[in-house]
Amino acid sequence: MNSRWPLRYVVPLLILAAGLLIVATGWFFEYRQLQSNVLRLAEIQLRSTANFAAAGIEAALRDRNTAEVRAAIERSASSPVVAAVYVVAPDGTIRYASDARAVGQAFGDWDRTQDLRDILPEADRPGEILIRLVGSSRLTGRFPLHMRMSAGELIPNRVGSLFVVTDLSHELARGRSNLASRMLGWAAIVSMIALAFWALLRSLLLRRIDALIGAVREVAKGNFEQPLHIRGRDELAELGREMEAMTHRLREHSERLAFLSDHDALTGLLNRHGFEVELKRALRAIRRRGGRYAVALLDVDSLRVINDTQGHLAGDELLGIVADRVGDALPEIVCAARVGGDEFAVLFELAGDETLESIAARLQDEMTTVRFDSGGERFGVQVSMGLVELSAELQSASDALGIADAACYRAKDKGRGSYYIGSVDRFASEQVRGDMQWVSRIQAALDQDRLQLYAQPIVPLGAGEKEGLHFEILVRMLDERGRILPPGEFLEAAERYNLVHRIDRWVVKHTLDWLEADAGLADIVSSCAINLSGLSLGDEELIAQVSNWLDRGHSIPASALCFEVTETAAVQNLAQARVFINRLRAMGCRFALDDFGTGLSSFGYLKRLPVDLVKIDGIFVRDMARDSADLAMVSAINDIAHELDMKTVAEFVEDTETLKLLREIGVDFAQGYVHGRPLPLEELVSTHARRNSAVSPLRGS
Repeated sequence: MNSRWPLRYVVPLLILAAGLLIVATGWFFEYRQLQSNVLRLAEIQLRSTANFAAAGIEAALRDRNTAEVRAAIERSASSPVVAAVYVVAPDGTIRYASDARAVGQAFGDWDRTQDLRDILPEADRPGEILIRLVGSSRLTGRFPLHMRMSAGELIPNRVGSLFVVTDLSHELARGRSNLASRMLGWAAIVSMIALAFWALLRSLLLRRIDALIGAVREVAKGNFEQPLHIRGRDELAELGREMEAMTHRLREHSERLAFLSDHDALTGLLNRHGFEVELKRALRAIRRRGGRYAVALLDVDSLRVINDTQGHLAGDELLGIVADRVGDALPEIVCAARVGGDEFAVLFELAGDETLESIAARLQDEMTTVRFDSGGERFGVQVSMGLVELSAELQSASDALGIADAACYRAKDKGRGSYYIGSVDRFASEQVRGDMQWVSRIQAALDQDRLQLYAQPIVPLGAGEKEGLHFEILVRMLDERGRILPPGEFLEAAERYNLVHRIDRWVVKHTLDWLEADAGLADIVSSCAINLSGLSLGDEELIAQVSNWLDRGHSIPASALCFEVTETAAVQNLAQARVFINRLRAMGCRFALDDFGTGLSSFGYLKRLPVDLVKIDGIFVRDMARDSADLAMVSAINDIAHELDMKTVAEFVEDTETLKLLREIGVDFAQGYVHGRPLPLEELVSTHARRNSAVSPLRGS
């Protein structure tokens, strides 16, 4: 148990402590009562003994019979509780005593009577009876004696004293022993009650609570198969049943998400990530034992026409038909995948001297037989194909797909419905030459400050979200002739040749400079999101850049800065990403996990990354109004992110129907063309100001 004071021990110990406290209190009062009873009985016995002794002593004194006086004293001292008997003259001298050594001594000086000075005859009304407790166990009585002081005379006003000292220690000890026996019996009973309650508590509650705790921990680890059987009809049993139902739902969600992590929700084929896994296996097999494998990339040319004329539902139906036919055309297929909106990839093994041309012909023959009926019309299907045979020289699965993709583009250049056989060597050299040209252009753009900041608005969907301007910073590059180039044209080469971190630094610096230059932005900017590449995770210069800006002090808080990193980049550099994110979050900045759902898609990684927002990739958002699987995916990501106390942002929101669904699901923010396209920064601010003035009522008119 991790609890410092678990209930399994605290409750019985509290019962035991309470019981022992009651026993101790009873001990105290019973002992007080015992003392009172012993003293009362001892006083009665003391008076009886003293009266009997005084009568005998006075008679003996009248007869001047000293022997009888001593005999009377000895009879009195023979009682087991009488410790000493003294006959004291009015002048304080001990005349007779049970201890012969005391005779003739001054009563106050005798070592065994020094503590009785307070009841000397001269000290306090010598003619009266006094009984006092001396110490804790000696009950002493002083009784007056009429003593003959001269021959033939008895002078009544000359009174001596009879002292009787009783020792109650034995009686008290016996009473304490009996009391202790009783109290120990009660303590044993209390201990047995506490032990019995602990056993009952363990039987009725603790074992079932332990079972619940164990089940919750297993669920937290991702194990949804842990059986949970909480018997009974009480609240714990009800909690167990509810938890079992929740675990069942989580298991279904987990299995669905695990399937969707490497499968396409629409066609049931592998997605790009799942296909790359299979490609890696094929490349390893080629390197280890040889063999012939090839990749075909198919682009459904007629999909856009059908989407535009018949609607997206018809287009989805066409994709399903093509997915079924791909497998029928190639019996030797290893796997098939939908790797893009209208693109399919096929990995297959070549037998003997079989050529890619024969495979392409078979695929074309299969596709030309496809007929699709919609809206009373029948459509044929045109598919462009790029094929490439894999070789051991390929470094990665993405390279293989890139070559097949380039071959597919060559096929489109020949005309729709065509195919092109690519070569690894030829496309690799062409790609290197193209990339090196981009490297030179990117370096020149950085040196000449030809990058430009754009931004796209992010709109809060919930009533509780902070008002103001929320936006994501985007980068564009101006080419040598002043044309604006989108990031898709230059960022891939920048990442491949380690220039992307320079772009990240440029974007961060110019964004912070822009925020600092205009003091009025503090009144409207609520969130400024800046994208970072995987290569920038751990960039000390970038961290110093942000830290120095924050140290200068601004009216825009650090929490308004939100850095975005893609899911794939964060997972591939998980340890470094956690350190980097934590350092910037310690300064007050926030972090968002971008494109969530298209990378490794493990919610375990989401739990381990200390981010504030999750951006749901547009591949699920774009068609969620028409695709129940996409809708379920968005809903599941949103629910789990909220459980982890993270906000959610839906990307690629392009219509009001999707926006309505996102609000119903509970997504926090939306980003997409439905709210606005990317704009230069100054234009974004002015557009925001115009919208606010248009919806705000006039004041003071």
